[in-house]
Amino acid sequence: MSPWTESHSELEIIFKLKEGARLNYAKVEFTPAKMEECYKPETYNLKIDENREPDWFDDEMNESVADKMRKYIKSIVVDGDVKLLIGGQFIIAPNAKIESAHTLLIQAICGGNVGSISGSAKVGSIYGSAKVGGISGSAKVGGISGSANVGSISGSAKVGSIYGSAKVGYIYGSAKVGSIYGSAKVDGIYGSANVGYIYGSAKVGYISGSAKIEKDERTTK
Repeated sequence: MSPWTESHSELEIIFKLKEGARLNYAKVEFTPAKMEECYKPETYNLKIDENREPDWFDDEMNESVADKMRKYIKSIVVDGDVKLLIGGQFIIAPNAKIESAHTLLIQAICGGNVGSISGSAKVGSIYGSAKVGGISGSAKVGGISGSANVGSISGSAKVGSIYGSAKVGYIYGSAKVGSIYGSAKVDGIYGSANVGYIYGSAKVGYISGSAKIEKDERTTK
């Protein structure tokens, strides 16, 4: 495995793996029942990601691999007060309070409070009542859901979706937003930002530069 990719084909390239006539390695996935609870290692399940299993991958091997993966997940969960996160892969637990983070991969923010995420940081998803002060540089966010609150997204940052009652202060530079749903509010989108869709009772303060909104559905009388 690698903290920077979940692609089995890329892992095969990285570790120079070549499948023979007999299955000599297994491609596995280790995932939580709910992504919102991915900070709980005990909720994860292991499965073989292919049509057939190697004959040597028995129940004992399955449990051994799952145990190793649970220990790894436990090692990357961040809880409590932290001044700085830098380098590596992390999952932010609901009670975590982080002053700043950069040059790292945050798989998910499940609640908690993050002061700022900068540099070449990458964020998978933001869930629940999580609060993030700012995401800058070339940072990327997969999705923001629930009542999550993000102060600003700047630089060449990209946001997949903003759901629920999420609020985003500003999106700057060449940032792109896939969609904004529910009662989400965005104060301003600047530069060459591109917004896919704005739904429900969402409100956008400003959209400037060469920004595009593909579709804006509103109820009229």
